[in-house]
Amino acid sequence: EMCEFGWRVHVIIHTTVEWPAEVIRRVEEALRCSATANFSTYTIERLDPSEGNQLSTVHRWAVRDNVNLFDFFVYVEDDTPISLAHIVGFLWEQQHMSGSYLPGFQRTTVFYNTTFFSLKEGTHKPIVVVRSRGRWYWSPSNPHQASWTLTRQQVELMQQRCNFLSRPRARQIRELASSLQLYSSRYSQGFRPHCRLRKLLPVDSEVVYHRFVLPHLTNFRGGYPRSMFQSLAEGYTAIRRCIAAFLRLNVSADLGDTVHVCR
Repeated sequence: EMCEFGWRVHVIIHTTVEWPAEVIRRVEEALRCSATANFSTYTIERLDPSEGNQLSTVHRWAVRDNVNLFDFFVYVEDDTPISLAHIVGFLWEQQHMSGSYLPGFQRTTVFYNTTFFSLKEGTHKPIVVVRSRGRWYWSPSNPHQASWTLTRQQVELMQQRCNFLSRPRARQIRELASSLQLYSSRYSQGFRPHCRLRKLLPVDSEVVYHRFVLPHLTNFRGGYPRSMFQSLAEGYTAIRRCIAAFLRLNVSADLGDTVHVCR
């Protein structure tokens, strides 16, 4: 999608196993860009199996080595796809945020006909909503999203703030490398250095809200279950109710930027 819209895209795949020729052929086919009759370029880097779960940190050095060559960087685990719509949404929203706020996505995982790590988390108290530059956002309590997206300027800022281009070492390394080092939460307490950002998802409308959902494909075999869409609607409704409760209490106030918690 990105190549079709005129972006120059390079994909780096980190793995510890040798990929069969058929799999590589499918990758090349998926990366073909009909707009230019060319492929998006790609590299498959095979690392030693001893890397174990530390494989999830190798991408930091890949970004470091290419930081001056590209304007935008995406890290994603192999079962959590990010589309052009996600990236455009991120770029649009980050223009409207300041300070330690950064847009994020919410991964939706389905287990046993229930939705876990989904936007149904919005129905779990406390609900934290943030007003920034006149717009409302939801700040999820668990910011893990198995991915991150940053502009070059943001990568450079995170390097200054939290040594982002080094390979972190920690017990929950996969989660920390993919999102928990960036976004503050109780799940990342005790980890240093931390980037100390607050993850926000826009809640202007349910349509906009759904654009910031990432499917966890490992558990989506056979299509999206109805329970997922029901969970999304429940989460959005609960968050909007929290915002409405705040506005009823502050009907005449000059709101400005604020954080409100519904317990």
